[in-house]
Amino acid sequence: VISYSFFFFVAATLADPTATTDDFKRLTIISGQAQANTVTSAGTFGGGGAGEDVCTFSGQIGDSLSLIAYGGKWYITGAHQATIA
Repeated sequence: VISYSFFFFVAATLADPTATTDDFKRLTIISGQAQANTVTSAGTFGGGGAGEDVCTFSGQIGDSLSLIAYGGKWYITGAHQATIA
């Protein structure tokens, strides 16, 4: 679980997991401050292409993104107050 609580906007880039080694590992990112933070996948979420590589949180405390690794990609398993584009 990653929880950010900075006083400013956070733009983070998430490296792709290693296929086989990281399969089924889970990652949950929770925003601890009221900013429209972004998480960008180094590849794309689930291999979905350019339209699925950035998660933007709504700007509320508690916005979150839950992911699972499989085959060298992060797959979204859940999100709260977030947009994927």
